[in-house]
Amino acid sequence: MSEASIACGSAGDLAAVLPQYERDFPEEERKSSRRLAALLERGDYSLLLLRDASELLGYAFVCQCHRALWLDYIAISPHFRGLGFGSFFFQELLQLREDLDGVFLEVEPATGKETALKRQRQKRIAFYERLGAVRLGFPYFFPTQTGGFPLHLYFKPQDRLTALSKPCLKRTVESVFNLVHRDLACCGEVLARNLAAIEEQFGGPVDSHLIPLSGGTKR
Repeated sequence: MSEASIACGSAGDLAAVLPQYERDFPEEERKSSRRLAALLERGDYSLLLLRDASELLGYAFVCQCHRALWLDYIAISPHFRGLGFGSFFFQELLQLREDLDGVFLEVEPATGKETALKRQRQKRIAFYERLGAVRLGFPYFFPTQTGGFPLHLYFKPQDRLTALSKPCLKRTVESVFNLVHRDLACCGEVLARNLAAIEEQFGGPVDSHLIPLSGGTKR
């Protein structure tokens, strides 16, 4: 891993990554190339490339939100999977800025009958939990062209962080939706649903209610 490093990608890198991106993620979860290019023109949405001296090992799209990163997509190139690069890449995200409190990420739930897809999702959940990500225990919905569908929202905190404030969680979700998903007709409706779910799950008379990050909510 010593030769692997993270660099910010350019518009030219986006064109090179797109074919793999379209293979890595289902159509309903992907953004169009035009939408990705428009987001990358902003300073708070980035394409990150994991490289060694000669190869592209993986890529990620991330959004900077206050003192956290929102991991929109992450993938390792097929020939380099199972070699520890995914763990390395994910953990290195926390080192990108000294003031980061952590990384938010969305993960598909492993529900339904036992299938290869369910086992793949179970493996992905176990991977992130092994690396210290904590599931935030409220019903979260991801917006698409046809409405919202349920995902798990996880948070990987810095070691020094033991709790996440409810205002921080609400502010981050709202910021991401208004930046990343505002092109979708259902954005406002799904955002309101998520904010209401946060309030219901973590509600209380004090708006600085803290969400503990030790133990987490399991599958």
